[in-house]
Amino acid sequence: MITSAEQYDPPLQEECRYGHDLFVRGCTSDSDGDERPIYVDLELDAIKFDEEDISISVDIDSIIWTTKTLRLRGTIGIYMTPPFHSKPGISKHNHTYLDLLIPQSEEDAHEPGGRAEWLSLQVKMDSVPHLCIGRISSAASTLNVYIFFPRLKHDDSISGKKVTIIPTEVEDIFWDRVLLPSIGDCADITWQAYMKQSLHEARYKNKGGSGAMGGRGTPKIIPLSNDDFMEVQARMHDRIKDGRMELSMFGSCFFVLEGKGIKLITKDGQRGRFQGPEEALLRNLPDLDWHYMMDRKHGELMVDVGISFTPHSSDVPVVGLWRLDALEASFGAGGYNKGQLHHHNTLSRYGALQAEMQRERCQQTLSAGLFSGSCICMF
Repeated sequence: MITSAEQYDPPLQEECRYGHDLFVRGCTSDSDGDERPIYVDLELDAIKFDEEDISISVDIDSIIWTTKTLRLRGTIGIYMTPPFHSKPGISKHNHTYLDLLIPQSEEDAHEPGGRAEWLSLQVKMDSVPHLCIGRISSAASTLNVYIFFPRLKHDDSISGKKVTIIPTEVEDIFWDRVLLPSIGDCADITWQAYMKQSLHEARYKNKGGSGAMGGRGTPKIIPLSNDDFMEVQARMHDRIKDGRMELSMFGSCFFVLEGKGIKLITKDGQRGRFQGPEEALLRNLPDLDWHYMMDRKHGELMVDVGISFTPHSSDVPVVGLWRLDALEASFGAGGYNKGQLHHHNTLSRYGALQAEMQRERCQQTLSAGLFSGSCICMF
């Protein structure tokens, strides 16, 4: 049995079979040729710490706000051309779900005594096609603004996988017939000389020095105040409605505001400058209308809260490890699903766990906002 501090490196002149037995089969041979299994116990040389020797830190790592009408306090920058992307802006599951309404069929709508309610389908946010139309930038962070199109949600007819990337031709239709004209309708006459009235004109302005069409770089933006953008949103809905079948695919759209990389501006109230992570978040992102965002009548605000435990050791470098049996018991008592285990290397007892809360338990703790949990180790 060996500990984490011991090193068991075979001599360089040994055959490769030695390394295969050691690292693959987990055994070693003695002088008599007998094989002995190797057991690794990381807790043999564990160091005990008192509570006062462990620092507990709280931060807010990211935010996600889903809303029908995006309202701000500051300025939003809208892209004049579709930004280049090789994958969707939200390309992986962020533990956020959407309830999509399934419209009635004509048979159900006209049949006497048929159902009058609409059914809903819960889907992952990353499975709904969406576009990044702008950003809210500051010295502290950059927040991305997405527009989601639930009517474009479909599966590939051959592979059966969800199609989340919107074709370039569809992107061009949205910019050319919905977004840019709506901005032009709301712009002051003094802005007309600086406005791009069509996507072709906007791309022409983005030409590089070689004369080639720009496309892979960051597109130019036009700054809009909250009042202007509120008016633009209303005009967008009107244009989609007036477009009938040609623009109906953009109907029922909604907005998602995503902020990542804000851990350090909120950690421990920015090192004591503020009373806590919440105040640090509000003060460092003043362009957001937090009172409006926290009102659930206007949408759903998700906050990723992180808690870290850091031991203080002056003589020996240390790192903490989660025991998976303890994690599974803790998550089970909290009403979480089975989740996904992440082992450290080939260690069976130590690693990380990520799980979502059971739907019934989530509804009971909705006021507390508990939806998913993760326990990881930072080396």
